[in-house]
Amino acid sequence: LVMGFISYLSARFHYPPLGNDFYPTTLFGAFALALSAIASNPHRSGRKTAAGAGGIGAALLIWLAAASRGEGWHSPSAWLPLFLGAALLLACAWWIEPKAQNRKADAAIDLWAGSAAVLALVGVESAIPAEYRAAGHAAAALLLAIGFAWRSWRVIGWASLTAALLTLGHALSPTLIGGTLAGQLPLWQALLTLFGAAALLFAGSTVVRRSTDNVGAAEVLSAVAAVAALVGVFVGLRWLASGGAAVTLDGFTETSLRVLTLMAAGLILLPRIHEAPGPIGAWRGHVLLGLGLLYALMMPGLAINPWWGGPGRAVIDGMPLINTLTLAFAAPAILAFVAANRLYTRQIVFAR
Repeated sequence: LVMGFISYLSARFHYPPLGNDFYPTTLFGAFALALSAIASNPHRSGRKTAAGAGGIGAALLIWLAAASRGEGWHSPSAWLPLFLGAALLLACAWWIEPKAQNRKADAAIDLWAGSAAVLALVGVESAIPAEYRAAGHAAAALLLAIGFAWRSWRVIGWASLTAALLTLGHALSPTLIGGTLAGQLPLWQALLTLFGAAALLFAGSTVVRRSTDNVGAAEVLSAVAAVAALVGVFVGLRWLASGGAAVTLDGFTETSLRVLTLMAAGLILLPRIHEAPGPIGAWRGHVLLGLGLLYALMMPGLAINPWWGGPGRAVIDGMPLINTLTLAFAAPAILAFVAANRLYTRQIVFAR
């Protein structure tokens, strides 16, 4: 089956188009393969083999049928079978669950549910335009997190983290950021996509944290959510700086606002006194605060400093005491003092 799949991919551009019967026949073959694997009712020693043949084989056939649509890759005839196939394979995983000795770490369930998750994520790529896929994958991460909290299947937890990483990739993609700054995509749509993705990921993190003991997965989801929100703020600042709202920010002010955004995010993400964070939760706030302080030192402090900066150094406007220098240096200092005050009783080295 795998060799046939590879052969098809290598030959499809060298031979005439496929016949009209290829698409329905392949989908029927996927359904028959999954049904046969479930109906075989294998012995305990053969459950993994049957799940691998049925789950992976059916997923490959469904993906093959969707890919055969060619120009219609983003049409319902491509993405609908992907989502329906994901639902079918998840149903197969649920069907065999009672026979598992440990449903949280069962290889057969992993194969069925993992194949379903792959189809679902590919379905997002097919169904949703590129500039909105960050929100689409974040919604998939939330649904997978709910599934993980409900059934405790480890592979669904991994799939939720994969969806979060895909969210991050699309949030940083030139299609979204470049299109927004070039005026091809309205700013409000880009911000809705990025902040919506962040909200969905934070919701997924909350579900996992409250329903399971997997602190690491919850922290990954919330960390990616924070990065998506930061990207949204940075895109908005760059849009303003380029005159998108008929009000142009100078480079010194824009840089200072970026510093404040990083440090404010780091302050928010610092662990609370009553929390027992994992490695990601313990370090992410410190990393963002450190990046903000380093950025403040390198850019407003040195590179574009109005007194000793290089070419393109800032020109300060405003009143003597309340101007962009206050925004660049006093505001980050206040945030650093607030963070130090929060940390002093528990992490005196970081506080100092």
